[in-house]
Amino acid sequence: IEDWPRDWGDYKKNYQATFSAQLLYPNIADYEVMPWPERIYEGLYKKPDSEVKERIPKHYSTQMQIMINSLNSMPLSDNEVDGTHGIAVLMSNSLMFQRFPTHEGYEDPQLSNFYGQALPFLKRGVPVKILH
Repeated sequence: IEDWPRDWGDYKKNYQATFSAQLLYPNIADYEVMPWPERIYEGLYKKPDSEVKERIPKHYSTQMQIMINSLNSMPLSDNEVDGTHGIAVLMSNSLMFQRFPTHEGYEDPQLSNFYGQALPFLKRGVPVKILH
């Protein structure tokens, strides 16, 4: 659940993408699985294409619990990524705020500046970290 009000379908899509991305980091076993449980389980959010608000759908609530329990019991892997190490893209907490609003005609809701720095390395097989 994010600060920008959306519908449950959007939240589900984003959480599934975040969940999948977390699994791409084999050297991490400590996950922030649910920063705001009260927002998820007690909040009222819009149904798709409607102004009607509802609590989390039961099927999605069950899926969330399964995903959270999976992350909570995820073991730390000994696997390492091959390639040159020590390459990172610098970012700060303000990265997400760069998506909106527009500024003097410039907008970048897809964070292309970040991908423009990271993807050339990834396409050449260089493992890139994010330096925060």
